[in-house]
Amino acid sequence: MISILTIGIGDSAASIVGSSSKLGRYKITSYSNKSYIGVFSSIVAQIIFLVLYFWKDKFWIEALGKSVIAMVISSFCEGLTFQTDNLLIPPIFYTLYIA
Repeated sequence: MISILTIGIGDSAASIVGSSSKLGRYKITSYSNKSYIGVFSSIVAQIIFLVLYFWKDKFWIEALGKSVIAMVISSFCEGLTFQTDNLLIPPIFYTLYIA
């Protein structure tokens, strides 16, 4: 579930929105091609997915609140990495989620 959320949903949204938007030219660092709008769209897409996934669970607010913190930190970590982000982000998300 965490890999689907971080890579399948978040990374895909960041790539699509960050590369197709004119706001994608505002890069996080000078040595990276990842943008702030890509990171923001990754977080928003993951939140929308989790709201739809946990909607019928009676503890969905607690699960979403715990996940949002892990999403924000792991999405910014993804924006700062070079090539190995697909290997590093799911363990970072999981570690932050269970903490």
